[in-house]
Amino acid sequence: MKLAIIALAAAAAAGATHAQTVAISADRLVDVVSGRVIEQPVVLVQGDRITAVGRQHAVAVPADARRIALPGHTLLPGLIDMHVHLDSDPTIAGYNGLMYSDAYWTVIAVGNAQAMLKAGFTTVRNVGSANFSDVGLKEASAEGRIERITGPGTWPEPSDEDVARLRQLVSRCQ
Repeated sequence: MKLAIIALAAAAAAGATHAQTVAISADRLVDVVSGRVIEQPVVLVQGDRITAVGRQHAVAVPADARRIALPGHTLLPGLIDMHVHLDSDPTIAGYNGLMYSDAYWTVIAVGNAQAMLKAGFTTVRNVGSANFSDVGLKEASAEGRIERITGPGTWPEPSDEDVARLRQLVSRCQ
């Protein structure tokens, strides 16, 4: 079964600085509230908010909505990881970590946080950061100094290339 992360799709789709509606359709959607799978779902996203979820024939999609079709895929809510170390690299172990400055690890956190988001994790609990690097990561993201990775807000408008990358990421989640 191919899986798509609904939050990732919503984040990629929700991107307009204006509040364009985006309609994301797939073959299935896992509704974790009801514990059921919805066949032929559509998810409407306006700005940074999911405004409607339901079967394609039951949800009114505005005529001017941008449509993202993910046939053969299943949509999921965003994943949560409650134990991550964003400011570390498992390939640099032991005393080798001492070859790098404290600031280096904050830079590593940026890429790790973005990778988590692209993998479908919309919430993480970072544990064990030194020098408040996780707080700095959140502050820089909130101010727009790095690609937005925390909290609600405006995402960049997805290009056709972004949608193609999303489909490629989804195809890896088989």
